[in-house]
Amino acid sequence: MKTKNKTRELKASGLIAVLLIGILLLVFIIFFNMKSDNKDNTSAKDKSTKENIKENNGETTSTSTTSTATTTTSTTTTSTTTTKTTTTTKKTTTASSELTGTTSKGYKIEYRNGAYYIDGILIANKSYPLDKNYIPTGTHKATTSGMSHCAECIIEDGYQAFMKMKQDIASTGITMWIQSGYRSYTLQESLYNGYVKRSGRIEADTYSARPGHSEHQTGYAFDVCASKDGKNYPCITSGFNGTEPALWLKDNCYKYGFILRYPEGKDNETGYKHESWHFRYVGVELATKLYNNGNWITLEDYLGIESKYAN
Repeated sequence: MKTKNKTRELKASGLIAVLLIGILLLVFIIFFNMKSDNKDNTSAKDKSTKENIKENNGETTSTSTTSTATTTTSTTTTSTTTTKTTTTTKKTTTASSELTGTTSKGYKIEYRNGAYYIDGILIANKSYPLDKNYIPTGTHKATTSGMSHCAECIIEDGYQAFMKMKQDIASTGITMWIQSGYRSYTLQESLYNGYVKRSGRIEADTYSARPGHSEHQTGYAFDVCASKDGKNYPCITSGFNGTEPALWLKDNCYKYGFILRYPEGKDNETGYKHESWHFRYVGVELATKLYNNGNWITLEDYLGIESKYAN
């Protein structure tokens, strides 16, 4: 009996040992698998991180998932679009406008599209030339590159203002017209060279602009002539000074937005002799300021600029 009982005890002990070994083996297998999975996940994360870093540095790599590939493509497209927009804007600004300085009175000097603008006013004098190919736009009659001169090629607002001024002066019996409006660079060159041959360069510079420096090329200025009772007044000459139409224009042109561009006694400012027949459109507000109750202020004095050739 004792032998049988002992045998049974040994068998039970063996079964328990086998069960314990089995349990330990199962725990070991589970633990090993968990450790292996964690290692694989860590490796995958490291790989994904490295790929993202390469993408940000501009390197080309393939992405492992559809979601990652979509995000990367979206980011790249946005970056490219932003860069193109900024570049285009910068080029447009550079091409259309360039700030070159300020005047003695603090007005900004800007160069755009072949002309200088000071406080937004187009300036053409001995110090500020126009580009050889400059052609005014927005004129009553379209100005073209092949056109040498045109009486109606005046800025639209200026042309309409002139027509009103012409109508009003007609009430005094005076007939007035634009004798010389727009002139091209080439025509001004021909005129100036002719004056130089006739009077010499120094004298010609006192009454004629060198090519590129003439207000006639801007489309904002013109010379007028007039008649009364069928008789013409001296036209584009000092003989026009002091005549009835000259005096009327001197004291009334500002009401229509025009200025007497070269007033008497202001040669040292404008660079030119007095011209009672030459008018420039600037708008009623500025023209009224420059009229100064009959004591005309020049554009040069008002803006704080000079009118002197470099040589």
